[in-house]
Amino acid sequence: MEGLAIMMMVFLLVILAVIVVSAIGLWKVFEKAGEEGWKALIPVYNLLILLDIVGKPRWWTLLIVANLFTSILKLGTGADDGMVQFLDLGATIASLVFTIWMFNMLSKSYGKSEGFAAGLFFFPFVTLPILGFGSAKYLGPYGDKERFEAYQTSHGEGFDFEQNKLV
Repeated sequence: MEGLAIMMMVFLLVILAVIVVSAIGLWKVFEKAGEEGWKALIPVYNLLILLDIVGKPRWWTLLIVANLFTSILKLGTGADDGMVQFLDLGATIASLVFTIWMFNMLSKSYGKSEGFAAGLFFFPFVTLPILGFGSAKYLGPYGDKERFEAYQTSHGEGFDFEQNKLV
């Protein structure tokens, strides 16, 4: 029993270290993008700011945290029928897709590749400090701030680099 308690403490310390290192890295990423670093420490608000940094609309936050809504639905109603499970699966898929997309945009905003975006998704405790403390410079949303701003000026919100909609 004592061995299990020690293993749990070590596990919790490792998790805490991962969270702290990721938060420090995100703080520096925010500062490089011209945001105040403390904003990285506030859950959900940091996601809103991150979406601003990568040039995506803030309503994406709802898509990224969508699986929280289904969890609340399951807890609040006690329902766990097929429809709730279907909604939960859909919300989880949406969360994953939009999170990966956001990390790809973050990678591009700092001049990095899709491989680095995969690292941001799987190993943020390694890649966020690399972005924050490394030589990478913030280049603007998706890596080209001037084109992004020019498009938004002429077409309004909704710029989407993935569809190559440029001026």
